[in-house]
Amino acid sequence: LYLREHHAKEAVPLLLDMLLNDPEPTIRIGLIKTLTELDARESIPYLLDFMKLESELNVQIATLSALGHLQAKEAIPLIMVLLKQPEMPELLGKMALWVLQQLKQRVVCHDLVSCLLLPSFPAPLKQIVITVLLDLQAMEELIVAFPQLDPPLQQILFTHLSERDIHEPMSTLM
Repeated sequence: LYLREHHAKEAVPLLLDMLLNDPEPTIRIGLIKTLTELDARESIPYLLDFMKLESELNVQIATLSALGHLQAKEAIPLIMVLLKQPEMPELLGKMALWVLQQLKQRVVCHDLVSCLLLPSFPAPLKQIVITVLLDLQAMEELIVAFPQLDPPLQQILFTHLSERDIHEPMSTLM
């Protein structure tokens, strides 16, 4: 609490050390939140390494959330690997997609389209991927992928485009 109120950036190394060594998931989550509230961008490389080692789902989600709030573009490769893991928990996937949406980097568009085409990629996450791609204005990528999408996803994409009053790409899909 003291650290949060006084924005003690000098405490970041201590917080990172505690994060790596504390066995209690709720403590690790609290440390991650504190690093986020301190806007400790210097913690990004440590959070990325930590994410690779962490096995507790709630701690992984908190770590991804921190990376999103810290605008950690360095997290993109890790997130893309996570999204393509066949046994990825849906909640983790949702957080990973939220981070990509926060980062607003078109560099992820091709990889996200490939996720849409993976049969093993969870259907609820595919809907979120479409939203992220639309937010990134990846119309060309979506139009190219449209014929390869399952009919329910085609309908979802068509509905999203209709709701956003985007007529030019819709005429291409008809």
